Amino acid sequence: MSYLLIDTEEWRKSFNNRANKNTRTIYYPAIFHYENGGYWCEFPDLSGCFSQGDSVIDILENAKKTLVFYTKSILERGINIPNARSILEIKTNGEDFASYIVAEF
Repeated sequence: MSYLLIDTEEWRKSFNNRANKNTRTIYYPAIFHYENGGYWCEFPDLSGCFSQGDSVIDILENAKKTLVFYTKSILERGINIPNARSILEIKTNGEDFASYIVAEF
């Protein structure tokens, strides 16, 4: 059996966050679109929640940050976060793609 040990600052922060009982993890599907040399995404279950980026890496990072900010703002206003649908229910066209975005806060 083989193991890969990753010892980075980000990994340690992630591990410590998971150990914190106050941490909440959410998973939401996002639809990613490529237009005019860049990407943008939408969260179909979260009205008005969008993000953008110049590359696939940028859009994935920005989508995670956007999901955290959006859901925190909803919770701070005392509104329940809507349930996320299954990614299998998401239909995409052309070069669009769907992926879950995972965020911890």
